[in-house]
Amino acid sequence: MRFILLLWSLVDCFLGYPAFRILLALHGVAAGIAGGGFLVSHLRDQPAAADYVVACVALGILSGLLAWFCYRLALATGAALLAAVVGAWVLGNTPGAWAIGVALGVGIGALAYAYARRMIVIISSVAGGFGAIYHLAAMILSPEADILARIPRDIVLAVSLIVPATALSLAGAYVQVRLARTFGALLMPRRRSGASRPVEVLPKFTRV
Repeated sequence: MRFILLLWSLVDCFLGYPAFRILLALHGVAAGIAGGGFLVSHLRDQPAAADYVVACVALGILSGLLAWFCYRLALATGAALLAAVVGAWVLGNTPGAWAIGVALGVGIGALAYAYARRMIVIISSVAGGFGAIYHLAAMILSPEADILARIPRDIVLAVSLIVPATALSLAGAYVQVRLARTFGALLMPRRRSGASRPVEVLPKFTRV
């Protein structure tokens, strides 16, 4: 399982942009399945297996379709939620941590919607790079190793994970920028403001 997650992270890191609509839809399906399981476990005291199946399948399909057809909005929403959760987690017990996290999420989400291409490259390369190093470390150290809990207490482990993850993320971003020139028009065609109008060229002596 860890090996599959490692491969997934590498694909996300280096091919996140050219394959972003497929990956975004798959992420949407995964998020819908997780959300379905979360809702069932909190809404029912003793949920049956059929409850989980129905909720996970329904929300997985719905969120996957939304991510495919409304990819710009899905990207902005995902970026906003991720930024809000990470911001609140970093601030910890600071008063107003969630309020600051939500404000950060709204800002990041707006930037993701306006600058979708750049945000796709940044988010996928960073998420893939750090995810790949994390899963690789989990495979080497122990399948059950709680790496995230050890990082604040073990500076050597933190540096040995963050430095290669940052380098891998930068390499993935570089590859994606190069690939974006080839796949950009196919995956995210630019919006046309309207039909192009012929420009009248005035004689030289009449130009202002």
